[in-house]
Amino acid sequence: MIDKIKSLYNKYNEIVNYVIVGGLTTLVSLVTKYLLLFTILDAKNAFQLQVSVIISWIVAVAFAYVMNRKYVFKSKEKKILKEVSKFVSARILTLLMESAILWFFITYLKMNSNTYVVIWTIASQFIVLVGNYVLSKLFVFKNGETSMNKKIFNKENIFNIILFTLLTVLCYMFPYTHDDWAWGTTLGTDRLEALFENYNGRWLGNILVILLTRSRIARALAISITLTFIVVMIRKNVQFKNKYSKYILISLLLLMPVNIIAQAIAWTSGFTNYVIPFLIVLLIIYLNRNIFLNNEVKISNKWIVPLLISGFACSLFMENMTIYNLILSIVLVGYLIFKKKNIIWSNIAYMIGSIVGTILMFSNGAYYMVANSADAYRTIEQGNIFARVFQTYFDTFYKLFIQNNYIMNIFICVISLVLIYKYMKNAKNIKSYIKVILYIVSTVFVVYTSYIAFLRMGSNSNIFVNEDICKYFEGALSILYFISIFVTVLTCVGDKNIKKRLMFELISILIITGPLLIVTPIGPRCFISTYFMFALFAIDCFDNCVCSESRNFMKIIKLCPIVLMIYFICIYGQVFKIDNQRRRYIKKHKEDTSIVLPLLPYAGYMQGPNPVNDVFEGRFKMFYNINSESKIEFVTYEQWKEITENNKK
Repeated sequence: MIDKIKSLYNKYNEIVNYVIVGGLTTLVSLVTKYLLLFTILDAKNAFQLQVSVIISWIVAVAFAYVMNRKYVFKSKEKKILKEVSKFVSARILTLLMESAILWFFITYLKMNSNTYVVIWTIASQFIVLVGNYVLSKLFVFKNGETSMNKKIFNKENIFNIILFTLLTVLCYMFPYTHDDWAWGTTLGTDRLEALFENYNGRWLGNILVILLTRSRIARALAISITLTFIVVMIRKNVQFKNKYSKYILISLLLLMPVNIIAQAIAWTSGFTNYVIPFLIVLLIIYLNRNIFLNNEVKISNKWIVPLLISGFACSLFMENMTIYNLILSIVLVGYLIFKKKNIIWSNIAYMIGSIVGTILMFSNGAYYMVANSADAYRTIEQGNIFARVFQTYFDTFYKLFIQNNYIMNIFICVISLVLIYKYMKNAKNIKSYIKVILYIVSTVFVVYTSYIAFLRMGSNSNIFVNEDICKYFEGALSILYFISIFVTVLTCVGDKNIKKRLMFELISILIITGPLLIVTPIGPRCFISTYFMFALFAIDCFDNCVCSESRNFMKIIKLCPIVLMIYFICIYGQVFKIDNQRRRYIKKHKEDTSIVLPLLPYAGYMQGPNPVNDVFEGRFKMFYNINSESKIEFVTYEQWKEITENNKK
């Protein structure tokens, strides 16, 4: 036992020593402060109290520097003054970070109950502890001899940890809304007890939403972990050559249309069904990536059970992803058997899991009811399927599928135009008909980019008086835009393996969204997997075909994710502030016969944040344990504050 402890210490001695030094530093700070206050300074004097805090901080930082230099990072740096200045700067930064965290959550968001104060004090101390370690290792003592494995502690992992931390903070702020109020009550458990009979076959998605609507922390961790791993898996699939690609990727994801964010990320019920299956698909694509690199796949048999479970699990979330998952599994196995004469048992296990999961999904009676037009909410085409596809496409589909993603579209158009330019500049003896095609494609990209920019600047106003003509024009232009992307990849991408991979991503987009053309209703949340796949395609095309080297003008890209993350934290921070006040007010007044509650702001960033009818008001009451006979009135936050202040008087 002692030998095992020694072995673990030798392996992780840097971290262990750092934690011990951190504890001693805290002790030194406290002892210094209290010695000053009990001897030469007066704690009742505000100025002298602050002096004691400053002196204790200086003594603690000096102690921490000496101990970290000698016993933790074992620095050999000869320029002591330079190293000291870096260490002090890092400690000042984390001090400001701690102050900002406490101010934002306790002061600004008014999470000032005793419990919240303890939670955020501990959380801030933990963040400061990690921050000090990271800054010391990467910025202060980076030349020191350390025992930490560089493969584990590297810039990429630090980047992922920072991304995960920011996402966790953001996701914790999301309120429970709309269907969450039903899933988080006995209505959700009743559906589970009935095995979701005649409801839907989304077994895993439904079970997850039941769990996540009962714990904000679990929900925040689930969403942040999933989103972080989606970013990681996209990066692994593309294998970035350009160091700025990861910042562009995160910016594209944060610039996702707000209505998709509202319905598929900020809404718990949407997230569980629409986001998680895409992460599983990304894992499958990653494991089979050698198809696009070396035209062969070698997956260890140790993946048989995990892929069997993954194929089964991926089929129990969202119907169109179930279909895509099944097609992907069959195509992978068929391609390897018939084209490469190769049997990969892990992929066969994945296909078997997908088939069993699909059967379980669609064996639910709800789909029989939909097929026979017996479902009051969902429908599927019964007659002329081509007429239904035509109508659905031009009425709603093209807007949600393509036009909604205006930032992504502009990015893809620019990439495509650069790709065409590079091809025409470098290729020799281009056939005349190919030149004509590329000129037409370029025109489509320019027209489409200009048109969607016009829509955004013109508040989505139509250029045609007749709405039917407008939708047919936009729908046709969207088709031309997507076809133009295909043509650009087929013509201008020279590397066959990269071309094959890009074509796979584009075809995947069509397969994922295809089933949505024959069902109703469809909403923005149905297209989040499509958006993720567009992001994978866009960043793959950019990194491998357009810009494989770093450029100075792109350094500003690093700031984009930070600015966007701050923007969303401010938006959802204000939502959380009012939601938190609303929940506390409900807790005190849930038995009142009449309750006045504030409306949550930024309603467009959430799915149904306020009850819109008696059904959802009833679920709202159940979720917050409000007396079912109570009358609820929703007013603006300003009106609610005025009413509550008057009631206090």
